[in-house]
Amino acid sequence: MKRQRAGHLGLNRRDFLKVASGSAVTLLGISLGPRRASAEIPVFTAAQQSDLRTLDPHMHADRVNHIVDDNIHDPLVRRDAKNNLIPWLAEKYEVVNGKDWKFTLRKGVKFHNGNPFDAKAVKFTIEKRLKSAKSPRSGDYKLVNEVKILDSHTVVFVCEKPYMTLPNVLYFAPIVDEQYCAAHDDEFLAKNPMGTGPFRFVEWVKDDRLVLERNEAYWAGKPDIKRLVFKPVPEAATRVSGLLAGQLNLATYIPPQLWKSVEQSQRVRLSTSIGGRMVVAVFHLDKDVPKPLADVRVRQALNYAVNKQSIVDNLLAGKAEIIGQPAGPAVFGFNPAIRPYPFDPAKAKLLLKEAGYPDGFAIKFDVAKGMALNDIQVCEAIVAQLKEVGVTTELVVNEWTDFMSRLGDRKTNALHLLSWGGFSSFDAITYLKPLFFTGDKYAFYSTPETDKLILEAEGEINQEKRKSILQRTMNIMHTQCPMIFLHVQSNAYGVSRSCTWEARPDEMIPLADVKSV
Repeated sequence: MKRQRAGHLGLNRRDFLKVASGSAVTLLGISLGPRRASAEIPVFTAAQQSDLRTLDPHMHADRVNHIVDDNIHDPLVRRDAKNNLIPWLAEKYEVVNGKDWKFTLRKGVKFHNGNPFDAKAVKFTIEKRLKSAKSPRSGDYKLVNEVKILDSHTVVFVCEKPYMTLPNVLYFAPIVDEQYCAAHDDEFLAKNPMGTGPFRFVEWVKDDRLVLERNEAYWAGKPDIKRLVFKPVPEAATRVSGLLAGQLNLATYIPPQLWKSVEQSQRVRLSTSIGGRMVVAVFHLDKDVPKPLADVRVRQALNYAVNKQSIVDNLLAGKAEIIGQPAGPAVFGFNPAIRPYPFDPAKAKLLLKEAGYPDGFAIKFDVAKGMALNDIQVCEAIVAQLKEVGVTTELVVNEWTDFMSRLGDRKTNALHLLSWGGFSSFDAITYLKPLFFTGDKYAFYSTPETDKLILEAEGEINQEKRKSILQRTMNIMHTQCPMIFLHVQSNAYGVSRSCTWEARPDEMIPLADVKSV
């Protein structure tokens, strides 16, 4: 069977008003049609820019991991190739009582070990796994008081208050088997995933390869790919060389300076998309904040000191959008009235002088390999530009897994480069809450005022009111500068001309539908 679009499931203004008046909004999916027969693909090899930290789908918030999870597991809802939110393990879902979510689950689905997918699996996944303090995604489910089982294939997410973006975050909530998890400890689960998805786990050799094989009994139809291999290849030039040599079928994060060599190849092609991934330099503003960065004038000065247009033109082939807030134009809640900080080194020096740092100061700047397109070169440009206004910045280059561990432990330096896609929700709440809400794992700046606004936006039913709250919060972030705002990057992939895969706005790489051509 071939996956088909089930229709856009976002709530429009009229639907929100129905919810507000107490009516239930039912969101239906379309049954899946038969897959188009095509030739089997014996092995498909995809290279990502960094290795995985864990194979436990609930113990990370990393895009490279989400991409792998999406091929092993299934969520209740997902996005299609056109970025529409569609039912997946859920056949339909609806808002009830103006605040809770009722999900009707798909029948006949089995985990790779043969156990049935049912309401118990959903309850366990949310309540015991994702709401656990161990999970970096636990903040997504703070408003979920309980997952109530109505019958074997119906559940209700009982929410503390209206939580209208819940379906968005459920895309990154792979459903797991309670019996399997109960039979194994955390260390085993981190190395041996098991889901309902199109591919089964075979082996993981850290820093070398992850091997999957197709699920012959996959409920949405057997994939054409027989064996799927993910390889970590940190160097972009090496990924492109592998593509050109026919050793790889797909490679992520192709930097602009290598686009021409891919486009001119008879073997591979370039596939690009613009989504919601912003690139920023985050200030460490919690209890260990370096004294200069505690002054908003200093943070504003560093925003004026960085020539974002030069970075975009010279390092990203002009294919990025400069931002002055923590989200891009494709994201609901983006404030179009906010203009990015212009490049103004004289203004930067004046603000530094007013703050008491006429001769600048020194800080350390973390970057992880594979964080963003041309990440190290972008950081080197920032270092050089900050030096022009008297700020000495020591660049510290980290391996991906080491940096992510330090980030999770809040042991990064005063400044770190971050790319953030908002969990592909295209809603500002998934930028603001994880990065700026008190107590969230990756939040290095928060205030009682912004916490209050974030909670209001999270629970507001009326779309126009939600947008207004989110845009007010964006304005505060622009003024307070908890980060150096840089750009929204394009997503560029190298893909074999012998297969059908295309880049997606949500940055995911589902491979169950890949066909040979």
